[in-house]
Amino acid sequence: MDELHRWLQEQQEQRKVEPNSSLGQAIKYLLKHWDPLTLFLRVPGVPLDNNLCEQALKMAIRHRKNSLSYKTQRGADVGDDARIGHLERTSADRHVIGCRRR
Repeated sequence: MDELHRWLQEQQEQRKVEPNSSLGQAIKYLLKHWDPLTLFLRVPGVPLDNNLCEQALKMAIRHRKNSLSYKTQRGADVGDDARIGHLERTSADRHVIGCRRR
C-alpha cells in the first residue's frame, strides 16, 4: 500500500496524468481520503465488508414494508414479536452486537 501511495503522489506531483481527467480526479480523491480508505488495514481483525450489518438492516426494512399489510393491531403485535425475536437470534448466532463482531 505504501508503494501505491508513493505512485499516486508521483503521478500527481509530476503531472503524469491530466488533473481534470477521470484518472486524475480519481487519484486526487484517493490521496485526499487516503487515511479513512486504508483505516481497515491498520486495525487487525476488521472485516473487509459490512454484510452482517446490511443483512440486519434489510430484515428491518422488509419488516417495515410487510407491516403495511397488517389488518389488526393484534396481527401487527404478533408480527413485530416474531421479527424482533428472529433478529435477536440471528445476531446472537453470529456473535454480533450493534453490527460489530465480539
